Amino acid sequence: MLTGPYKIIEFANDNMLKIWGKDAAIIGLPHHIAIPELGEQNFGALIEKVYTSGIAFKGHEQKALIIQNGVVTKGYYNFVYEPIKDDQGVTSILIIADDVTEEVRTRKQANRTSQMLNMAIESAELGTWFFDIESLEFFPSTKLKSLFGFQAADLMPYTKAVDFISAEYRQEVIEAISSALKNGERYDLEFPISVNETGCIRWLRATGNLSKPDADKPSYFSGIVMDVTARKLDDQRKNDFIAMVSHELKTPLTSLKAYVQILILKASKVQDDYAVGALNKAEQQINKMTNLIKGFLDVARLEAGKINLNIEAFNISELIQEVVADANEIMSSHKIIFLPCKEIIVNADKDKIAQVITNFISNAVKYSARGKNIFVSCQEHQGMIQVSVKDEGIGIKSQDIDKLFSRFSRLENSDTQTISGFGIGLYLCAEIIKRHNGQIWVESEPGAGSTFHFSIQQLSTT
Repeated sequence: MLTGPYKIIEFANDNMLKIWGKDAAIIGLPHHIAIPELGEQNFGALIEKVYTSGIAFKGHEQKALIIQNGVVTKGYYNFVYEPIKDDQGVTSILIIADDVTEEVRTRKQANRTSQMLNMAIESAELGTWFFDIESLEFFPSTKLKSLFGFQAADLMPYTKAVDFISAEYRQEVIEAISSALKNGERYDLEFPISVNETGCIRWLRATGNLSKPDADKPSYFSGIVMDVTARKLDDQRKNDFIAMVSHELKTPLTSLKAYVQILILKASKVQDDYAVGALNKAEQQINKMTNLIKGFLDVARLEAGKINLNIEAFNISELIQEVVADANEIMSSHKIIFLPCKEIIVNADKDKIAQVITNFISNAVKYSARGKNIFVSCQEHQGMIQVSVKDEGIGIKSQDIDKLFSRFSRLENSDTQTISGFGIGLYLCAEIIKRHNGQIWVESEPGAGSTFHFSIQQLSTT
């Protein structure tokens, strides 16, 4: 909130200070003195125009250079300069801003990728291949060669084909094929390749398995490859749509939250306890909607491969205690009990593991009656740390368990009709644990509650 003709910064929440790259010391200073770099980029002139004209200004994905920790950082922001008026005219300007740098950069990258993929779309005819176990010769069909950008008469040995697989997927494909050869397993993978000569990106789905006909006949390894670029593009459009809608919802919610925070501040000053309580509840509902939107954005980023892990060593017992403490404050309808375990150090993304535990607890609260207990525990098992959340809720039918960790999957029955949600929480949990090379599963019985588990690699114990 900027007040008066000198645009004194009367109030700025933590998020706004973070966007500006400043601390609370700037409160009480004129805007152009506190953040001089913005004035040099015409933002000061925009603020002055809003103050004199009384007309709000909205900026959409506006580029701005901010000095953060002494470093000039380029970002993109949605913002509103909203005039606050009385009978005499404009008295203050409310600034509402949202950092959309990541979304803008992701979309620009997605647009570049989409252009490359559009050039690569071809027919979905199948390519076949055969691998002689004894001679180790690789025999690709003409169609398979064409998928990789080779001519029918060209040689395409296995090692050369593997080199065209995008680097981030290559090792996964090699390991899947090696495991299939060693253990007789079937593999089914999707991965992008850089097409020979053109360099365009093409998505392929490859399946293969080891065949052992008779005792007197040699084993062979074979499979099929199909072009799934069109479907991947369609998935990308859906994810872009989800990201776009979720992104557009963030700005009005951010504005609403800003107004509520200001009203809480004003109500606190006049000691209006009822208003403070009601506004705090309103802010909690805004936070719930914000979390839903964050979930949709996480799904879109996940499908686009934009979720990265920030691996660090931490005590998972302490993390669970923190999550349980926060949950008991927010979810007061249930008693969430942590069954303590000894200090166990894991090497993982702390925030994302906390997100998984929080989702498990939130799910337990949704599907169990008010006043029921929820138990959170952890234990060591064969070099892994296993975290479990047990509820006393409605339970899950065996035929529904396989659907739980699928995207947008929800249990639809008479017991769940009044329970809100979009079926993305457990899907995100499963993908996060998958990226930690861990496991996630559930044990449940209708009417007897459910226990959700995940396990990740343990670093060490003390």
